[in-house]
Amino acid sequence: MVNENEAFVQRFLSGEIGCEPFLQVYQRQAGLRQCLDDLYNEAVTRGAWERLNPPLDMPEKYMDWIGRCANVFFRRAQLYDFVYRLFVGAGREQAKYCKYEEEHRFSLDAVPEYAAGDSAVRYLEAVIFPSLPQELPASRRAALCRKKIKEAFHIEGRHYPRWVQEAEWPFRDGKPMRFVGQKTEGERVTYTFADDETGAVETIEQYY
Repeated sequence: MVNENEAFVQRFLSGEIGCEPFLQVYQRQAGLRQCLDDLYNEAVTRGAWERLNPPLDMPEKYMDWIGRCANVFFRRAQLYDFVYRLFVGAGREQAKYCKYEEEHRFSLDAVPEYAAGDSAVRYLEAVIFPSLPQELPASRRAALCRKKIKEAFHIEGRHYPRWVQEAEWPFRDGKPMRFVGQKTEGERVTYTFADDETGAVETIEQYY
């Protein structure tokens, strides 16, 4: 009989549960963390997973690294691939859900790094992606996506933020603010954004 945590893992791998909710539960619940540890140990015992020395691939260390990945599409693809390999390596059967891998592959051509953070991706998934005609070839969809992102994020030429951490593009009334500029002082980088409609200014600070 499949236990509750393993059933949760299976629901994630089938696409029923998204990456962000899965990561949140993993960080909160020791039972799910133990479940991934058990799957890992089973996979190693079965010879389906080579234990590294030091074991950088162990669930706790790898999941911590995944949670800190700045690019949302890369983070999702890495999370799904890791958990899927654990699950199958431990002898479980599960059809692969390819959405995250496909989205990551598309994003490599379609989404600039400056718009790959959590807040920006929520906007892309709500506004930009649904507006892309599915019947277009992938290359044309990617080109159209880049064009729409540049327009929505007020990008002119190569004037966009060079984030030193995760992209944290600010929004006002559900729309991206315009990037004004950035300034480096020691290890601190300050990014300034403006709302052209209201004149409001917002700053984001990141550190090397």
